[in-house]
Amino acid sequence: MRKTIISISSLLAIVFGGALIVHAEAGGALDASTGQYVPLAKLPIGPNASELAVYTMSTYLSGIIKLVIALGAGLAVLMGILAGVQYIAKGISPSAKNEAKEKMISALTGLALVLTSYLILNSINPDLVNFKLDLPPIGLSPLNTDYLNASTTPGGVSGSSWPSDSYERGLLTAALGGNAVVYINNPNCTTNDPHPSGCTSVYQLPDNAIKGIRALATACNCTVKVSGGTENGHTTHGPGISTVDMGHNSALDNYIKKNSSGPTTGGGCGYRTDAHYALSGPGGGTYVAEDAPNYSGRSNLPHWHVCLN
Repeated sequence: MRKTIISISSLLAIVFGGALIVHAEAGGALDASTGQYVPLAKLPIGPNASELAVYTMSTYLSGIIKLVIALGAGLAVLMGILAGVQYIAKGISPSAKNEAKEKMISALTGLALVLTSYLILNSINPDLVNFKLDLPPIGLSPLNTDYLNASTTPGGVSGSSWPSDSYERGLLTAALGGNAVVYINNPNCTTNDPHPSGCTSVYQLPDNAIKGIRALATACNCTVKVSGGTENGHTTHGPGISTVDMGHNSALDNYIKKNSSGPTTGGGCGYRTDAHYALSGPGGGTYVAEDAPNYSGRSNLPHWHVCLN
């Protein structure tokens, strides 16, 4: 019993001691753009045993648990093999054979517990084995309708400024693991012009849209560029609406097309004649490939017009 307690205590000390090292500055470096720790030695704890560029407490604990499970399974198999050799050895006493049989049963039981515990927890809720320690959003920033342009919106106030989107922008672009990145192509808008240029706002972008975009980037382990948000100038976008534009890139395009039904045309998202892809799972929604700018008022740049669930 005492040996078991010592072993468990040592394992916990290694795991959580490593977690503290992940957030320590000594021996590594801080990423100036994200404020997260970049260790000197890489660990294969990313998707498909890949190495992460930046580590957080969540990615570390999630990866280290998987390594511990793999180590436990390997030890269980090794103990089973040794017990089998002991059992079939010539000239061994009956009591030793019984002891070897008990070791084999214990090894198989341990292997089953290690494997099924992870599968059961992952089936119930993947978050139970992903250790997502980031706090959920409290809510959107307060809605202020004074920014609405009088020329385009009844009740709007001419000449007022566009509100800050720093809260929503921070939630949307917070660092993710692996190669997953979400960024916004332009700074926030400052005026309420009907058709502002050189700015992209995510002010009052709903929580489900923020989570969906981040889930999409994580699932495809790729870059997601938000090129259109809630700023004026869109007929189907706006504060409180879960609709954005995304830039094309090969990794994102391949993921959307591979994991979607379609393409079809029509529906309540984007231009009816464009290719519509219904994506289920992370980032679920309707993805419309607006790639033929031959309609009046359309963007000149091909992009995904996305209505998130």
